[in-house]
Amino acid sequence: MTKTFTKNDLLRFLYNELPNQDRNEVMSMQITDESVEHETHEMESVVKLLDGFRMKAPQDAVDNILAYSKKA
Repeated sequence: MTKTFTKNDLLRFLYNELPNQDRNEVMSMQITDESVEHETHEMESVVKLLDGFRMKAPQDAVDNILAYSKKA
């Protein structure tokens, strides 16, 4: 029986959060099913972009939060 995987499952695969058996099944499906391989590679590109994205709060916002927390 062939198991189907959701996009959530593939995302968990990319972040190494799937159990070993499911992980092995996804890797097998990547070999035999071109659409799974394509979807995984597309998601992997997005994950890499998101992982490289960093935000920094403006210093005045940080100062306001710290000042407020000292009053509480």
